[in-house]
Amino acid sequence: MVFDTKRAIFKQRLDGFFGALLADMANPQTQIKIASVLITLLQGPVDLGMNLVTNDEILAMMLKMAASDDRVQQGIAAELIVQTVSKHERATTMLKYGVPILKKLYDSNDENVKVRALMGLCKCASAGGDDSSRQTMQEGSTMALAKKCKEFLLDVDKYSVDVRRFACEGLSSLDADVKEMITNDPLFLQALLCLARSAGPLCVYTLASIYVNLTNAYDKPKVDEEMVKLAQFAKHHVPETHPKDTDDCVAKRVRTLVRMAPFPPASLWPRPNRKTHWINWPGRCSRSPSTRSCAARC
Repeated sequence: MVFDTKRAIFKQRLDGFFGALLADMANPQTQIKIASVLITLLQGPVDLGMNLVTNDEILAMMLKMAASDDRVQQGIAAELIVQTVSKHERATTMLKYGVPILKKLYDSNDENVKVRALMGLCKCASAGGDDSSRQTMQEGSTMALAKKCKEFLLDVDKYSVDVRRFACEGLSSLDADVKEMITNDPLFLQALLCLARSAGPLCVYTLASIYVNLTNAYDKPKVDEEMVKLAQFAKHHVPETHPKDTDDCVAKRVRTLVRMAPFPPASLWPRPNRKTHWINWPGRCSRSPSTRSCAARC
């Protein structure tokens, strides 16, 4: 009851604040504020953020910001699209419009806008999650995007830490083909180590996500074979595992990663204080079950 009351108060205040911004939507500075509010909401109270972002006015605003010559507006438009399409169940209404916008932004001469658009395209490509039957882009697109991310990561002298961090973020949720490519590429793993040294806490979560995904150490629901057969009989959609994400393939990736010593990046992450820490390398296990599982597998 207490939670419901506080949620209602928050929603009421949010609606009032957001409504005031929409009243001045023609102002470019207000558009940046609206996009920033939505980006923040989509990383926290997702339902409220999605209720606000899925309307024609906001879509038109994103298109206008992406077409603007202002690089700040272009970058924020790319980040807003990324947050909107980060999950398949939330992405279906935005993929149709988001991908063309991101492709346009990727052609920007500004590397900061370009890498954000690349990260967004990676998120769009992986919006189907582990279900290989729900591809949102053409076959081979994820590999092409991963290679572009690799170019940003390897050119340490040309690109800043911030640019390489966004390229790393694009790799954090791609499919099994990309997992195989990263695992079998020493230069790729070395680039991640270099980024860990340079970025420190800025890329902790992203790098942890990459290693968790490489080892499939994330929590997965138990599959009831009888329910699967029943769903197939009723002609319901049944998720399909990627051929390179089977248990044997995952075990092979883990052995390869152990031989290549993937955990120096983890040992370089600083130890935060007790109030904020979620991971504590080296010497102690993370509080994150997924990262603990990843460490156990390796």
